[in-house]
Amino acid sequence: MQFFQIVLSGAALISAAFAVEFNDVPSSFEPGKTYTITYSPKDNTPTTIKLRQGDPNNLATLSTITTSATGGTFSYTVPRDLPNSPSYALEISQAGSDPNYTGLIPLTGSTYSAISSLSSALSSATSKLSSASSAASSASASVTASTTMATTTSVGTASGAPSSSAGSNSTIASSSRVPSATSGSPSSPTDGSAPPQQSGNSAAFLASSPIAVILGAVAAMAYL
Repeated sequence: MQFFQIVLSGAALISAAFAVEFNDVPSSFEPGKTYTITYSPKDNTPTTIKLRQGDPNNLATLSTITTSATGGTFSYTVPRDLPNSPSYALEISQAGSDPNYTGLIPLTGSTYSAISSLSSALSSATSKLSSASSAASSASASVTASTTMATTTSVGTASGAPSSSAGSNSTIASSSRVPSATSGSPSSPTDGSAPPQQSGNSAAFLASSPIAVILGAVAAMAYL
């Protein structure tokens, strides 16, 4: 029993002895600067280094800096787009071993936060301006449509309404074509004399009728 405990303890010591760990790291970061990081063991085993941030007990991974560091050293250039923060950290690991960490490393001198805020403000202002422009265009189109409709309605009403003067003239013209009630009737005598005899008309009737001529001839023969 004790033999197995001794073996396990020895294996743990060997594992701890060969676990990768940081030897030298920067005490602070500045954007754009390059720092030399050293670690052990200094062999050719591919080594992974990650940038993390947050609570030391619950660090969030921001990026994987490298997965192929070898020889116990690595040059790290801090990205320029990292915002200022007091809670950055580095993680180092190799296949088959537990990772190790640095303490919290502050980053100062970044202008990314201010630029990001300005960019966000400009984006918001642009969006609002675009919305206002769209609203103005819609209002202008609505006013134009309303004006066009009103003009069309007005023109249609004016062209379809009958003219009062034309109606009056038509009435006058129609009245002028109606014959007078007295124009065709014979004039009544005004001097009290009797109307002329229609003898001329009877003679003309007899002359123009063949039957009357025959009857006249028969009467003449009878007389003789």
